[in-house]
Amino acid sequence: MQAFDAAAQEQALSFQITEEGGDLEIRLPLTGDEAQRESLVLAVFQNGIPVPMSVLGRWAYDHGQPRGDVDGAFRVPEVAPGQYRACLIPREMEILLPWSSAPQGGGCDSGLLAPGATLSLKPGRPG
Repeated sequence: MQAFDAAAQEQALSFQITEEGGDLEIRLPLTGDEAQRESLVLAVFQNGIPVPMSVLGRWAYDHGQPRGDVDGAFRVPEVAPGQYRACLIPREMEILLPWSSAPQGGGCDSGLLAPGATLSLKPGRPG
C-alpha cells in the first residue's frame, strides 16, 4: 500500500511502485476509550501524505490482522517503504488532514520504514 498526491497534477499521472514492503506498528499511550474521552484521533502520514485510518484499518484487516489493536498495537502489514509519521491529534483537527502536512511536536513519532523491516511508532499525547 502506498499513498500518492495526485491532486496538483495537470498532466498524465505516472506512478512509481515497488513490490517491496514492510510492516508498520503503532503503539498508543492510551486505550480507545481514553482517546474517545479525550477527543483524540490517530493521524498517519506516509511520505507527508495523510492516509485515512479507515484505509489503513481495511488494508490491515484484508491482510489478516484483527480489527482494532492487539496487545496495545495497531499493525499494518505490507506497506510501501518510506517516511511515516503517526500523531495523536484533537478530533476537531481531523477535518484539516487532507489539506495539511504532518503535524510536528509532542504528540507525534516518525521514522523511516526500510523494505522487509518493521517500523514501530509510539506517538504521545499532544500538548
